Amino acid sequence: MISFHRYFLFFFIIMNGTSQTNADVIFVHAASSLSSSLEEIREKFEKTKSNNIIFNFASSSVLAKQIEYGLKSDLYISANKKWIDYLITKNKLDPLTIKKLIANQLVLARSLYVKEQDLKHFSVVEHNNSNHSILEERNFVKNMDVIKKLQQLIIVADTAHVPLGEYTKQALSKIGLFSELKAQLIPTSNARSALAFIEQGQASFAILYRSDAKNSNKTKIVQIIPQTYHEPIIYYLVKSRKAVDQVKTSLDVDEVYNFLLSDDAQSIFQKQGFSMLNRDIPHNKEVKK
Repeated sequence: MISFHRYFLFFFIIMNGTSQTNADVIFVHAASSLSSSLEEIREKFEKTKSNNIIFNFASSSVLAKQIEYGLKSDLYISANKKWIDYLITKNKLDPLTIKKLIANQLVLARSLYVKEQDLKHFSVVEHNNSNHSILEERNFVKNMDVIKKLQQLIIVADTAHVPLGEYTKQALSKIGLFSELKAQLIPTSNARSALAFIEQGQASFAILYRSDAKNSNKTKIVQIIPQTYHEPIIYYLVKSRKAVDQVKTSLDVDEVYNFLLSDDAQSIFQKQGFSMLNRDIPHNKEVKK
């Protein structure tokens, strides 16, 4: 199990100890897979706005625990809704402000250190084929079976807590190979750690977000994993309860919140490999604990 406390203690000291306590400082906790996109968005935002954005990147699960324990928070972006719902039960987020932000996909990726002779048994999808979704399903089963037989290691995010890992587990379970491959899975703390490990050649293969693999020049995509094999990968944006309740800072938070939903921000997300979607979702007044 991930030790949430060691992550929390560091960021609590850094972020709650900062001397910048004015309303123009906005604290945004975001899934690590968004780091490149959000840094570019911040640069564009701060060229025309007086507000300063401080990001805290980690897995959605770690961020949720940090927010629960009292870390300063204005906005939270999670790679699934599970941790949004969790913090709502803790009265840390405002459920009326939940928005679907962007979507992503899973891919099977390989290290550049893999020898060409080891790839001859793998199938790569041609995406101009009209039946590519069917080919992807067949190829995913075949490719994972090859990895199992060759006893190759696979970098994954933690399958118990981290959204990327949870989606990975769903996909592997769908084809009946999660239990059989478990000994070959190398878990990491978040999506960016998984990317770093495969870039370093720590293993031959990894299951990553498409956005991460697409923007890396140190790994190659073997195939996109069928979206029917896992829950939709949707990132959610939400305001903290404290940010909404504090009138002094609410307008400043609104500027950042609205900019993240703007066409300018969406174009940056799309460039980084994410996809747009319908952002409004039904609001359930009660979330079961």
